[in-house]
Amino acid sequence: MRPAQLASKAEDAASKLSRLVDSPQVVQLLQRPLPALPTAAQRAVLASCTSSLQQLLHALPDNPSNDSGRAALVELLRGVLRHQAVHCTGVLLVWLQQQQQQQQPQQLAAALLSVQALGVLNCSAAVAELMINMTQQLLQSGVIASWAELMQQLLLLQQQEASTGRAGECSGALKMFHVMFVLLKMWVPATPFNVATAVQAALPLLQQLQCYGRILTTATPPAAAGDSSCAAMFSAYIKLQLGSVEFAYQLCYLHSKQQLETAVAAHASSCLREPAVALLLLQLLAGYTMLLHQQHNEQQHLQQQQQQQQQSGKQQLRADLLPIPAFHQHPDLLQLLPGGQAYLDKAAAGSSDLPPEVLQQDGLQLLQALAAPLQQLQLTAGDDPVRTNAVLQAMLKIVLAFEAAADYASAPSSSSSSAQQVSWGYLLQLQQHSRRGAAAVAAFDAKWPGWQSDLGTFALGAAMNDELRLRIEQQYTDALELCRALAAAAQLPLVCNNPACERLSRDEMVPCREMQRLHQAVRTQRCTWVEFPNSRHMDAYEANRELYWPALRGFMQQNVH
Repeated sequence: MRPAQLASKAEDAASKLSRLVDSPQVVQLLQRPLPALPTAAQRAVLASCTSSLQQLLHALPDNPSNDSGRAALVELLRGVLRHQAVHCTGVLLVWLQQQQQQQQPQQLAAALLSVQALGVLNCSAAVAELMINMTQQLLQSGVIASWAELMQQLLLLQQQEASTGRAGECSGALKMFHVMFVLLKMWVPATPFNVATAVQAALPLLQQLQCYGRILTTATPPAAAGDSSCAAMFSAYIKLQLGSVEFAYQLCYLHSKQQLETAVAAHASSCLREPAVALLLLQLLAGYTMLLHQQHNEQQHLQQQQQQQQQSGKQQLRADLLPIPAFHQHPDLLQLLPGGQAYLDKAAAGSSDLPPEVLQQDGLQLLQALAAPLQQLQLTAGDDPVRTNAVLQAMLKIVLAFEAAADYASAPSSSSSSAQQVSWGYLLQLQQHSRRGAAAVAAFDAKWPGWQSDLGTFALGAAMNDELRLRIEQQYTDALELCRALAAAAQLPLVCNNPACERLSRDEMVPCREMQRLHQAVRTQRCTWVEFPNSRHMDAYEANRELYWPALRGFMQQNVH
């Protein structure tokens, strides 16, 4: 079908949807709750709305492969948005989730996917105009602020289907996660064009991000931990967090470079002070500390080489080829924590007692989703500092892998094993920090203002001057002290037992299907060993929390003032 015909078909579908939502029948239907037994007329109206949404979805073309195709798609979407199609979709979604009788996830997914075609475009002024138009329609409909409730409804529906023996695929929830991820990815390059609108739309998503983990924990039955749909759900949740981190960094980058007008900068500053957004930036700080530690070791190594070999030449290190270290890859960093060496010795001593276990390949798909999220949508220009940021790439491989590691949730004692559930969430929980931890963050921000902007310009090499070298050394010392202070208020991630491990693809990752087995091992008060065939090393999970974690907290309290 020719581009003009496709555009006409899509615009006709959007116009039909707009006329239908504005019709007296639908306006009357949306003004009151749907009865338990809808009348024939009400069912007909619902069927018409579903049919219109699906027609619009099918009218949207596939991803364009050339410039002319992208230009045609821009014009097509401009026509669709002219008829307020996104606003109409949001209005229907908000009404649907308020009803006692839940709709099928496929119907909700069709509505959500009708706005995702924008995510395939390179950002330009024309595309940014469309994105802002679409975002404003979403805000007017009120659907973004209601997505946390919608997610809970979709998961409860999936749980009901599973309890009746029907396959619960969580298709509606998965696609909703996907749409939110696409929106955040679009807002990253388009934020400079309209910061206020992007912040207004993104802030509810960032604030709701933590509650999604709690909803997944409570709405997903523990028995389903080995189900492939459960693994896909957590993978989509982690992917959404990646998009959120990238948006937070882009906003912080623009703010730190003073590229915003006064009124717009106030919106950005208010967003960056939100606890949920600050948490995302602290995750970047954890990755940044890893790079600083690598730089610290490289500098010491270079100085030793210069003293021994008396060479005047300078060695240039390439940041794009530099392996990003994890905690367990540096015994000296691990030994900064109490019991680190004893922990590794105990793990090594027990490795020969248990045979290796081979896991299913779908367990590794969780981390594969973390490997290249920036390549899934071509949204940024080639010289965009966000795209070439070494720290962001390190965070994708390391810090967010910590998110996927499940912390053992100590529930109140109960005779039922269901009282102890898997807890998925962030590496650090700001709302659980003590005043001491908050003061440590404030002190670091005061001493190193604009450290977030340093993330985009971090460079490794031997050619730096003494002043810059001393600055990095001091910043590394302060960042490490801050990480210690935060660790005193939040549990540290589990560490691998093999200091020589070079496979970053397995850092701290626990497949979703293995969580119940690991929890059973925790209750037996022993270490659990899991071998991943693709990485060929053993991951140790310390179970004796009564001895290890109190010692860790005591050490932090004594050494961090």
